Amino acid sequence: MIKNIDEISFETKKLFEKLLKSLKSETMYLSSVDEILKNKNYNKICDLDVMPLVFKDMEKSGNVFWFDYCYLRTQQNPIKVGHEGRISKMVDDWLDWAVNNGYKFKD
Repeated sequence: MIKNIDEISFETKKLFEKLLKSLKSETMYLSSVDEILKNKNYNKICDLDVMPLVFKDMEKSGNVFWFDYCYLRTQQNPIKVGHEGRISKMVDDWLDWAVNNGYKFKD
């Protein structure tokens, strides 16, 4: 599993950006995370080893659909008791977990 953003190839970064842009465009009016997770672009991203890029976007955008990607990739759930449903706290919990587990996602 790639932990450093610098280890991700230029081509993979560009593919991720393209898929993410399409994902956001196609799901911008959806309120259901379950519906977002069914999107073909999300599923294509799930096939990529791009955790650092996901953490970078999570930090920037706070998108909740990344929680499922992170859980699927790591089999971890670092959300602290009392933080469930509090998006900014859940994002912080995942980003803290990432840093504590050696992920490098800052430029």
